[in-house]
Amino acid sequence: MRILALMWIITGLVFAQGNDRERFRSGNINDRPDVDSELALSFWRSGRFGLDPTLSIRDAGYEDNITFQAEEPLEDEHATAQIRLTALARFSSRFFFKSDGSYQYDWFNQHSEFGGHRGDLNLGFYGLFKRGYIRFEAGYDRKLRNPSSEINERPLQTSRNGGVLFQHLIGVNNLVEVEATHWELEFQKGTLSQLLDQKDDGIRTLWVLRNFKNLWPFLELSHHDVDFTSDEAPRQAETSQGALGFRNDFSERTHFNFKAGVIRLSYILAEDEVTDNSLSLEGYLSHKVTRRVSLETGYVRQPVYSVSNLGHYISSRILAGTNIQMNRNWRWTLDAYFGTNRYDEKFEVDPNLVRTDDYFSSRMTVEWNNAKALRAVIAFEINQRDSPIPELEADQFRVGFELTYRP
Repeated sequence: MRILALMWIITGLVFAQGNDRERFRSGNINDRPDVDSELALSFWRSGRFGLDPTLSIRDAGYEDNITFQAEEPLEDEHATAQIRLTALARFSSRFFFKSDGSYQYDWFNQHSEFGGHRGDLNLGFYGLFKRGYIRFEAGYDRKLRNPSSEINERPLQTSRNGGVLFQHLIGVNNLVEVEATHWELEFQKGTLSQLLDQKDDGIRTLWVLRNFKNLWPFLELSHHDVDFTSDEAPRQAETSQGALGFRNDFSERTHFNFKAGVIRLSYILAEDEVTDNSLSLEGYLSHKVTRRVSLETGYVRQPVYSVSNLGHYISSRILAGTNIQMNRNWRWTLDAYFGTNRYDEKFEVDPNLVRTDDYFSSRMTVEWNNAKALRAVIAFEINQRDSPIPELEADQFRVGFELTYRP
C-alpha cells in the first residue's frame, strides 16, 4: 500500500530556494519504504543486512565565473571524486535501520582555496506498521552548494538536521502526517559573501483525501521558529503557513500538482517588528506527448529569507522543460528558468537595496545510462542576473561531466 507524503515546503522553499527542477515536481513524495526491494538490489547482502557502494566523478569541467561576480570573474577547471556507501539492516518485519554516507574531494586547478575534503552522513530508523510508519532521522552535510537564487556562488556550508515523521492511513482514503524537524546551517566565513547562519525548528501537519485517482485534495499547516546569526545583530523569526492544494496520481500521462496558501513571516528589522502575509503559489504540470517525449512547466511564488541581509524578498520563477528518451540508454533534457526577486522598501534596512533582480538559467544534459552499472552525464549551463545594482549583475557558463559506477 502506497503511503503518500506531499512535499515538505517551508524549509526547502522559504529558507533555501534555487534553480532545482526537482522542487517543481511532486515527484519528491515519500512512499512507504520497500525494505525487501532495497535489500534485493543491494550489491552485498547477508540475511537481513545489505551494503551498496557507489563510485563517481562529478562536476568534472570548466566554469568561467566561479563566484558569479560582475568584475574580475574567477575561471577554473574543477572536479569532485566521491565514494558513497548505503547500509541497510532489518531487525524484524517492522523495524529497520538505514545509513547513507559519502566522502568526497573537491579539486580546483587554479583556485585551491575552494577545494578540500567534504562529505555527508544520513541515519534513519524506521518502524513499519499495517496502516502507516514512523521515521527517526539525523543528518550531517559539509559541501560547496548554492544556497539560493540571490547568489550563484557556491560557499562552503555545513548543515545538521534531525526529525521525526509519523504517517497513518485512516480508513481507506484519508492520510494524516505529522512531522517535527530541527535544522542548522553554517557558512564558512572569510572566503565569499558574509552569509547568515540559520537554525530552524518546525512542525508540519498534512491531511490528504484520496477518494478519486485523478483528484487528491490536501491541507497543509506548518510553523517554524528561526534564529539568524549575523555580525550586525542576531535575529529571531517566526514563519507560519496554511495551504490547500490538489493533485493527481504521479503515474498518469498528464500529471498536475497545485498548491495555494498564505505564509506569515514575523521578525524584528532595525528595532521594528515586521509582519508580512504573503501569497504562496506552487503549480506543476507534465505531459507525455509520446512514449519518448514529455513536456513540463511550473510556477512558484513565495517569500524567501535573504541569506545576505536581515530582510526577505518575494521570489517568483517559471520552469519550462522537455525530456526526450532517445532510446533505452540515451536521454536528452533541456530546462529553462525565468525568475524575479523583489526586495520591498519595508523589508530592507538599507534603502539602497530596494530593487527587483531578474535572473535566467538554462541547463542542457545528455545522459547515457547502462541499467546494470554505469551512468554518464554531460551538462551545459548558463546563468544570468540583471539588477539595478551594477555589482550584482553577472553572467556564468558551466560545462561538466559526471561518471557514476554502481557495482
